[in-house]
Amino acid sequence: MGITDHHAPEYACRRVDARGIVTTYSYDVENRLTGVSYSDTTPSASYYYDQSSYNGLTISNGKGRRT
Repeated sequence: MGITDHHAPEYACRRVDARGIVTTYSYDVENRLTGVSYSDTTPSASYYYDQSSYNGLTISNGKGRRT
C-alpha cells in the first residue's frame, strides 16, 4: 500500500510505495506524461511528443539515450 498525490483527478504526480520510494510523474499542459523519476537509484525516463517522431513519441532513459 502506498500514498498517491494527484495534480488532477485522473493524473498522479507523486507516489510513495510501501518501501518509501517516491515516484514523481511530470505532465505537459495537455496532461501527457513527460517524465518519471524516482527517489532511489532507479533511472528516470523522459517522454517527448512531436510530429516528426514515430507515433509522435520519443522516450529517453536516465542516461539520455532514446529507447
